[in-house]
Amino acid sequence: MEANKGVKIEANEEVKIEEWHHVVTVDDLGGLQRKLHVVYDSTGVDMAIDKAIKMVGKKVTIKGFRRGKAPKQLVKNYCKKEIETTASSLLAHEGFLHACYEQKIQILGKPDVKDAEFKLDGTFVCDMFVEVKPSITPSGYVGLQLKDPEVDVDQIFNGSLENAKQQHATEVEKEEVEDNNDVLVSFVAMCKGEEVAAGQEHRFKIAKGQQPPFGENLFGMKVGESRESEMILPDNFRKHAGELAQVIVSLKSVLAKVPPTNEELVERMKAPSYEELENMIRQHAETEANNRKRQAFEEMIVDKLIELHDFEVPETWVKDEEQYVGRQFNVVAQEGEIDEELKKYIRKMADRNVRRTFILEAIYDAEQSVHVQQEEIDEVIKQEAERSGVSTLIVKKELKEKNMMDGVIGMVRHKKVVDFILSQAQIIKEGEEAKQSEESTEILENPLG
Repeated sequence: MEANKGVKIEANEEVKIEEWHHVVTVDDLGGLQRKLHVVYDSTGVDMAIDKAIKMVGKKVTIKGFRRGKAPKQLVKNYCKKEIETTASSLLAHEGFLHACYEQKIQILGKPDVKDAEFKLDGTFVCDMFVEVKPSITPSGYVGLQLKDPEVDVDQIFNGSLENAKQQHATEVEKEEVEDNNDVLVSFVAMCKGEEVAAGQEHRFKIAKGQQPPFGENLFGMKVGESRESEMILPDNFRKHAGELAQVIVSLKSVLAKVPPTNEELVERMKAPSYEELENMIRQHAETEANNRKRQAFEEMIVDKLIELHDFEVPETWVKDEEQYVGRQFNVVAQEGEIDEELKKYIRKMADRNVRRTFILEAIYDAEQSVHVQQEEIDEVIKQEAERSGVSTLIVKKELKEKNMMDGVIGMVRHKKVVDFILSQAQIIKEGEEAKQSEESTEILENPLG
């Protein structure tokens, strides 16, 4: 999730806004909702219309004149609607910037402009409904007590080595089904004497715990044999869905994977030796262990920070995040088709992610030492260029074209804030007692070792 979606104008920032005659009032609608009421007098409206005429005049083509060369009065007579629409947009936009700057508020997202109109007396009014950024004063993030996560490097190493062996295993045909074999079967399903499926082929990996008719009931079955069992037909059988059917399964082939010997694995992975191959896998396992440990630390940090900071989150952000989290769970069904418990979980995760974003951003604003430097952004771009095998100029160009540069900056900011909090945390190892609070601000150079 992007951490920088709001409109942020600092009080000491130079803002180039034309001195149009306006009045902006802000009404608190409760929570984070605000209504900006903007009024421009006739002088301000005349300025906007004059500007709109010039903008429209550059684009319009009027018979007898080259594009953009028609006289001002002629443009005004021919393009009244376009000029009014453009002027209205200019006034609303300028009023929005004035409100942000003068009222020192940070707006989240784009304003919802309503009731924009030119009055008979020459004035212009409009209302803008916005959400403002929640105000957070970060505290308690220095000296957090965090339990040292247990991550088994040996387990990761053994799993990675086993995966490598499976990836380079050789498939051999077998005559009899055993656990973890790949099997190809055909089946016939009968329901109340009616054939509802015939000659269907199904290939899958069989394992202990799988239910009939395609489960461990097939263990010991030989190629060419058939076995009968029962099953409740699923929804895709339409009129017979939910009914009991007899299923006859015929075994067509069995494949088993034979892992390579150490020498074969070295050859297939093009490693200098088995010892060096193990060392390489061990290094990857240690890197993965550190990544898992850091992720566990971050989740603990976020949990504690959310407990320490109570604030209202913008509903629009939570809804956007719900869609993002939903996609991670492949939730693409209509609202009524999603499991209620899953919906609650997605909502909870979305709310948590939004809170994480605002709290970490508040800490970033409060801690000058973690502010992102240009060389840090350049280093990320350099690493991506090396990984992709292209120049840094190409990476920068792609990031700008895809509007992803803010995402890169947000990623670096996020990491620096978490690293800062982690560097000052009290890490409690298994079997140790937590230190007293006055000792809890001891700075650890690298809690990830």
